[in-house]
Amino acid sequence: IGYFQAAEGGTLFLDEIGEMPEAMQAKLLGALQSGYTVVGETQRRPLKCVVVAATNRGDVGMKHDVRQRFGVLVVAPSLAERREDIAQMMACLLLRRAAENTEFAAKFLETDASGQPHVRVDASLVAGLLRTRLPGNLRELDSILGMAIDQARGEPPLRWPARVPFPQPAPLEIRKEPTHHSADVLIEGLERRPAPTEPPKIVHAPDESVGSGARPLPSKERVLEALNATQWRFKKAADVLGITTDALFRLRDKYGLRED
Repeated sequence: IGYFQAAEGGTLFLDEIGEMPEAMQAKLLGALQSGYTVVGETQRRPLKCVVVAATNRGDVGMKHDVRQRFGVLVVAPSLAERREDIAQMMACLLLRRAAENTEFAAKFLETDASGQPHVRVDASLVAGLLRTRLPGNLRELDSILGMAIDQARGEPPLRWPARVPFPQPAPLEIRKEPTHHSADVLIEGLERRPAPTEPPKIVHAPDESVGSGARPLPSKERVLEALNATQWRFKKAADVLGITTDALFRLRDKYGLRED
């Protein structure tokens, strides 16, 4: 029994299809278009399964006509494009390791006030993961966590692995403060200017902000208050401040804040 026959009534997942030789892709195309032939038979059997394929090479290495046989294309964004998911993915991978390793769970796993389990990590690990580009996506994230676990030697919390250079923070966008003139200068300018034919347009200078929104930059005291109120849990503190976790880490470095 081949894979197509075994998957009848279900789903056949073809991983790394971009690595498949073109000759094999030609056979796959025939199966997708008109069914498959079991060894020892002469009649084609209809394909009775859903076929899903994955590749990290895009269209490179994949025959164009094979690509067209797949009706739906799903492009998964890289971790660099969805940095807000990194902390949650880190927690998921660590909890999976704890479920598979009782010794690791006994030393690093704890339960918070709400009854939710989590692995004890240092802020340096979270900050490093948020700052690094992670070109290897989930595999690289899991590899860094593995190095952090090896480095800890059974002593929580997990910290950024020393063998990996700690990435520098992305610089905050600095916007020049608007220039304010005295009332005398403004009045003098109005006296010399001819009366406008239509009401002048008022243009407001943008506030200094974190990211691309218009929210003002939280003060050092406000950031410290939010961190202390949430016991330095950066995700919760960021929610309180109404900013992203990455922005909170940059503010912590900007203000030189450290947990006592």
